[in-house]
Amino acid sequence: MLGITFGDKHSYNDWGLFLEDTKVTPPLPKRYLVDVPARNGTLDLTAELTPIMRYQTRQLQFKFRVKAGDWSTLLSQIYGDVHGRTLDIISDLDPDWHWHGFVTVNDFSSDKRTGVLVINADVDPYKLANIETAYAVSGNGSINCYVERMEVTPSFEITAPTTVKYGDISAAITSSRTKSVTTSGSLLSIVDGTANSATSLVSDIVAVQSGSGDPAPDNIRPISGWTGANVFHTKENLMGGNLLRDGIQNAIPSANNNPTDRKISFKSNDVVNQAITDGILTGKFKENTRYTFIFKIYKNTGSSSNIRINYTDGTYSTITGYYGTQTRTVATVSASGKTVQSLSKINGSGTSTLFYDESGIFEGVYTVDDFIPYEGITYTTTWTSQGTVYGGTWNPVTGVLTKTWDYIASYNGEELPAEWKSDRDVYASGTTPTTGAEVIYELATPVTYQLAAQQVIIFLNENNIWSDTGDTTLTYLAQDFADQKFQVSSIEMTEGNNTLTIESTGTTTVTYTNGRL
Repeated sequence: MLGITFGDKHSYNDWGLFLEDTKVTPPLPKRYLVDVPARNGTLDLTAELTPIMRYQTRQLQFKFRVKAGDWSTLLSQIYGDVHGRTLDIISDLDPDWHWHGFVTVNDFSSDKRTGVLVINADVDPYKLANIETAYAVSGNGSINCYVERMEVTPSFEITAPTTVKYGDISAAITSSRTKSVTTSGSLLSIVDGTANSATSLVSDIVAVQSGSGDPAPDNIRPISGWTGANVFHTKENLMGGNLLRDGIQNAIPSANNNPTDRKISFKSNDVVNQAITDGILTGKFKENTRYTFIFKIYKNTGSSSNIRINYTDGTYSTITGYYGTQTRTVATVSASGKTVQSLSKINGSGTSTLFYDESGIFEGVYTVDDFIPYEGITYTTTWTSQGTVYGGTWNPVTGVLTKTWDYIASYNGEELPAEWKSDRDVYASGTTPTTGAEVIYELATPVTYQLAAQQVIIFLNENNIWSDTGDTTLTYLAQDFADQKFQVSSIEMTEGNNTLTIESTGTTTVTYTNGRL
């Protein structure tokens, strides 16, 4: 039987009422009228005050016929269920929409003798859809939202910091809630930093063995350790720290010695090795990831030339330069898993100049207009009394240096408690190195030293962290987006199609509730 649902009570199923009549009055527009003397009629300033018509509350009236029975008991039940309550109201004739408002039982219109019961409601002017409209986009993208008559402020469910653009409005959405997160790798890229101190930052210390192939008596591969370590911490722009070493930052200032105008000068087919050395960005670029190089190159004599990024695997990427220009040029390359070895100039005569502070390297696909200056810090330590470290960890947050491997310059039968590496042997369980070999070996019990601790502040949102000695493991407070809906009060979508532009590394779900008169 058709009826009306008030909150969780149905007029027939719960009360046995038969719906006889429904009256829905249209909402009165909120108009601003001014009576001007000596003028015909009144002056309507409504459209001048607001481009969107606003409405007053509207009235609903439902007339029911009551089954024969105990009128007093039924009326008491209905009073308790709905009278004086603010409820959602759904008609079985319009089941996908609901009204929301204040419900009363109308004593004056109800009549026990005829079995008539009348329920009134003062409701919001718009009826609302029972199901939210939802759109989702992964990463950057646009969402076209169709809105019915009622203007709406959408909600955003996000998994990473997000920028939403709507017309001239641009709003950054972040979360004030935090959670502890631990992540490891050769190049840590996080987007949910909270501008808090890192809980822990552990840099692996891994010995370096020069050469290639299996070590053997006829293929000796010397082993070197570390007497210090650097952890590099940048925002989006990776072109700092060990990715382009301090030789560029400090040794090659501009002609007027302006420290903010550092540059690299290339003569014909020069290879710039004083600034970029083997093994930079020790852990290499991340696998299965594209990188964008944005370089500002200037050339005022000779023909145009290109700058080449040479990788240790023998491959390279080319950044195109243009004669007589100081604008930025861009190249997006598949540099995943690669290590930069050097920069060189190819083609063209004369000198080319790359401006360090106007250039950058970014994870992902960027355009010239996306350029962001370098911002970062390097955490540095050295150790002397502890000796060269051939394996272990260093935590700049706590200052603890842990040595897990030791060194023998010339092996002569010493007992090796665990795994070992040799400059001329391949390790196998139960074997020993060749006498006279350079050997490093795993200690049975690690040795710890206390160095100076350093404060590591994780930037808000984007962070990139890597070390010159090995992989890093970071524990930090990340933004927690779970089970939250965010709104931007300045974004109010109006009737028709509305385009939202989303900039995010995560998934964004936009939801809103349509309304009709």
